[in-house]
Formats: sequence, structure tokens, C-alpha cells
Amino acid sequence: MAAHEGVAVTLNDMPVGSRAQVLSVADQPLRGRMASMGLRPGAEISIVARGASGSRIVRVVDARHSVARELALAIAVEPMHVQ
Repeated sequence: MAAHEGVAVTLNDMPVGSRAQVLSVADQPLRGRMASMGLRPGAEISIVARGASGSRIVRVVDARHSVARELALAIAVEPMHVQ
């Protein structure tokens, strides 16, 4: 699935080099952990790399975090236009 600005997709759908705003984290048990990493609704993130296992390396403010593929599927984001 291609990620288009203004359309909600999962973090897993986002290509490397893109930016997005977090809309929600569907995995209830991990919401607190994700919030502590800065992955909470409204946060702007950049997708830095894709790991061999399908994980995503994301930048939130000045920190980088690895997000497992299964969790990336549970994070809804809205793609942002890169200026």
C-alpha cells in the first residue's frame, strides 16, 4: 500500500525517508512504552531505516528507536509532506 498525505496508514506502510504524524497506537499493552519513546498521538516522526526483520528505525525529536514490524502494524500514522 502506498502512503499518501492525508490518508491514515500504518507505520509499517511508510517508506524510508518519509515523515508522518502518529494518530494512534492500537496495541493497548504497549501504549505506555510507546509513549515513553515519544510515539504518542500527535508526535511527528521520520522513518530512518528498515531492518532486515521488517522493523522500522524511527526518529522522534532527537532520538532514534527501533519499532518491531508487529508493532509498526499497530501504529496508525498520517503521512506528512516533506518540504
